[in-house]
Amino acid sequence: PSVLLRSVSSPFFEYSIFFLRARISSSVVKSLSKPYENRSSFGAAEFSHRDRNFSFSLLYLCLFLFTVLFPFQQALTAPQISIVWGTTTNASSSDVLKGFDGLPLSAGVQGNGDGDLVELGYFSEASTGSPFSGAWIPLTKQTKVGDSSSGYGFGNGMFIFTSNFYRDSDQVVVFPTEPKEYSEELGFTVTSSTPPTGTPFCIRFYDGPQKGGARYNTVTGDNWLWPAFPNGSSIPSNLYIKIASGSEPAGSSWKYGSTFEDNDQADRFKTTIIPQYTIGVAISGYSNGQGSVTDINGSYGWGDSVNLAATPAPHSGFMGWIGEGIAEPWNQNTTLTVGGDQTVYADFFAIPYLLNLEAQGDGSVSGSGSFVFGEVVTINAYPSFGHSFIRWEKNGNTFSSSAEVTLTMDGDTNLTAVFARNEYTVNVGATEGGTYEILDSNQSAPSSYGHGLGYTLRALPYPHYGFSSWYSTATGLSMIGNESFAQTTFIPTADANFTAIFSELNYNLTIESTQGYNALTESGTFPALSIIPVKVEVSEGFVFDYWLDPMGILADPNSWQTEANISRIYPYMEASISAVLRLDDYDESDINMTSDYGGNISFESDETGGFTHYNTYELNATPVLGYQFDQWEGDTEQLEFSAFDPSNKVLIEGPLSLKATYKLSLFNLTLSVEGDGNTIGPETFTISDTPTIKALAFPGFKFTHWTGDTDFLLDHLASETFIPLESNSIPRDLSF
Repeated sequence: PSVLLRSVSSPFFEYSIFFLRARISSSVVKSLSKPYENRSSFGAAEFSHRDRNFSFSLLYLCLFLFTVLFPFQQALTAPQISIVWGTTTNASSSDVLKGFDGLPLSAGVQGNGDGDLVELGYFSEASTGSPFSGAWIPLTKQTKVGDSSSGYGFGNGMFIFTSNFYRDSDQVVVFPTEPKEYSEELGFTVTSSTPPTGTPFCIRFYDGPQKGGARYNTVTGDNWLWPAFPNGSSIPSNLYIKIASGSEPAGSSWKYGSTFEDNDQADRFKTTIIPQYTIGVAISGYSNGQGSVTDINGSYGWGDSVNLAATPAPHSGFMGWIGEGIAEPWNQNTTLTVGGDQTVYADFFAIPYLLNLEAQGDGSVSGSGSFVFGEVVTINAYPSFGHSFIRWEKNGNTFSSSAEVTLTMDGDTNLTAVFARNEYTVNVGATEGGTYEILDSNQSAPSSYGHGLGYTLRALPYPHYGFSSWYSTATGLSMIGNESFAQTTFIPTADANFTAIFSELNYNLTIESTQGYNALTESGTFPALSIIPVKVEVSEGFVFDYWLDPMGILADPNSWQTEANISRIYPYMEASISAVLRLDDYDESDINMTSDYGGNISFESDETGGFTHYNTYELNATPVLGYQFDQWEGDTEQLEFSAFDPSNKVLIEGPLSLKATYKLSLFNLTLSVEGDGNTIGPETFTISDTPTIKALAFPGFKFTHWTGDTDFLLDHLASETFIPLESNSIPRDLSF
């Protein structure tokens, strides 16, 4: 092993080699220098000390190489105490542990962990003269009768454990480095002074797998004393203790012990002590109520029934019992079945009294809730904007006139905070030109003005006056819907004064004339109660007839100069008058229309054959065949269209003279040849011409005929011929 382990280079492995070599060497020396123990005390299956130590050494080596390198390193780093504790392993021995019935304690089925409970531990106040004083403090928790390191187990009433304790650790390792190794958490830390060095330690065995309801007995030996932890991480020495009568064999590592807690029985290896459990009763520290409980503090046996009684104080109630084994935890009077040490607590609660606060009117309250008797509570009433607090009421009676009240709770309490709407003084007036009215939601004149209520504010102007606006302070104006509306909403939030402002209206008068005026009174906007002069001055060629006055506002509608009473426009805001003028009449001698050679004219007139001043008449010039319209000559400024437009209109503004002139139409003559030759003829012609065309053939060619518009030719087979236009009704462009 040394050679094998040296091949692994690390400080930890070197330290492990040292430990294993020391362990194996120590085992061999012990096996060679010590005689065999009496094997009969352990049975045929028990190894000698030499065999066992050597086997353990080989097992340590194998486990190190394959499974426990890291846990073994941890074990080396802390000082430890190793205790091997057990019983005889001879089933026929009288020292086998037995229950109260005299039968060996149960090892359970084959294997570990299911037999009757056995514990290694000590008493809190133990001394060598009094090893069983104080409270029992177990150093193992799940060690059972029949357990062994191999896991196959011992028979009934027998066991052997190896337990390792490490300084400053709350863990105990049982069967260390063995196949059945396991660890337990003690619930406290083992230190160099816990347990105190030199304190007697014991083995306690029970006649059941659990402590509850099981009898027990505890045993110790004269030399069963808790050792000191070794210095540093030096290799610990094992302590071997065995429950056995008599003295251990000479040279044996075992220390026998047969001093029992119940040492008076003939067979002391029995569980003869009936466990007593301390039961206490108290009031829960979490109770917020008051009460009392019946004193049941004392010691009781497992399964005993204890009567519990709780009495709540006035204004308190019973919440329930807190504890284990209570039949009816919510009943003041119930029973407890003892199942271990415990203190049972009665939980009381202060009866909650309801403080209910309500608001009558617009406002809010605070301070309501659930309170206990005698609790001092402050309540507050908060009126909404525009409202006032009046009083607190209780059962319809005045409770307090203060918005903030401090009261002491003595039971359920219902209070109502009464709020009232604020009322304001509102004054309304009007300037000259109208009056006013103010109405509530029922369209009645209000007797008072409440905060936040809606009212109608209405301005009523007299005839010829109009509403301008409401006048008030900025605060007052903020209370109305629109200061420019004659009828608006009004929601008071404070005292206010309002004045309806009226002003004289202005009416629109539109003044028009049908035609032919030089001057006319301008249209405009005029004060409703005013009288304005109106006149029209006619132009030459026109005559005043009358004023068109549908609303009758003129003093004399038959005079070209009169007065208009603007107030007569009421109830309308505008009116219109129009001066009706008529035109003078003209005869044919005043209107001279002529036409030059080449066409004719047509001219519209009245039914009587005459003409009316400033009327428009149609005028048309029509050219004859072969001519086209040239222009109008004369008083062309009275034409509606251009002087070059034959279809025209003329505006009669007085005597006039117009003449239509014409000119000949010019037509194109296009000549071309087929074959070798040439043509002679004019490029254009008019209807007054008789054009001649001629064909000239080049040498080697001869003329055959004319093609094209031959209907216009005198002879289309002649090389020289005329175009006799007088025989054609419609001249046009020609091509030959």
